[in-house]
Amino acid sequence: MAAAVRAGESQRSVARRYGVSLFTVQAWARRAQGRRLDRVDWTDHPSGPSSSPRRTDDAIEDLILQVRRELKETSDLGEFGAALVLFILYLALGWIQIQSVAWLDRPSILLGVLSLAGFVLCFLLQSAGEEIIFRGYYFQNLMQCWRPEVAITVTAVSFSLLHCANPGFSPLGAFNIFFIGVWFALAYLLTRSLWLPIGFHWGWNASLSVVFGFPVSGVNFPAVFRVKMSETGALWTGGAFGPEGGIAVTLLTSALLLGTVWMLHQSGSGSLVADHAFSDSSQRYDSPSNVIQ
Repeated sequence: MAAAVRAGESQRSVARRYGVSLFTVQAWARRAQGRRLDRVDWTDHPSGPSSSPRRTDDAIEDLILQVRRELKETSDLGEFGAALVLFILYLALGWIQIQSVAWLDRPSILLGVLSLAGFVLCFLLQSAGEEIIFRGYYFQNLMQCWRPEVAITVTAVSFSLLHCANPGFSPLGAFNIFFIGVWFALAYLLTRSLWLPIGFHWGWNASLSVVFGFPVSGVNFPAVFRVKMSETGALWTGGAFGPEGGIAVTLLTSALLLGTVWMLHQSGSGSLVADHAFSDSSQRYDSPSNVIQ
């Protein structure tokens, strides 16, 4: 999308073109089940899963009302820690070089801090927006039409394709972002809340870019540290695309997925979607053959 915008295509045109693709899949799935497109089951409502789907505008209103309560429960320290480990590892191996720090490049320290804070806020809006679209509306609607495995796969593929026009995009980058999308869906199913994937998404993007100066999905932003990526070790660092296009993130994501699956089994539930609400109780995925074990 960033590449298309740079090529002269307006942001509105790019968003419209990609939105049509999402809407086509969404409409086809909803039509197959005879359901309306303005219905969505937001099961993270404080009162728990409901017996009938709720209108999207009501769900969004409830989502806004929960910001204060649930944002306190969202921790980004894990994402910062992962980004810090990558930064130190790459620095020790000579795969990156620190060229400067933000307060030496700005005529005013205050302006530099305000600029970085602004980008952190922008990443919050971007991360929340993507998660509300993909894991909030899109994924939850598909869960009412298809098996959970299919819904997870379709949304993860769409999430990966969202980044395909970014500079430096590679097959490994597509692979990593796909599995990151899978984990975001599992995180929602595990907690029945969008705040865990939103927190991880925000913490990861903000830490990598604004703090440590890595490209995020091929796009560079002002950062505390200005770093230069070395050609040596590009397979591990992701090169111009950033860590999301490197083997290090492949290993990190694999460990995260395995850890989540282990937690699910340790919880004793044995299922990710046992209590997921559907408008028609006869179509619930609550039988052993219809859930992710």
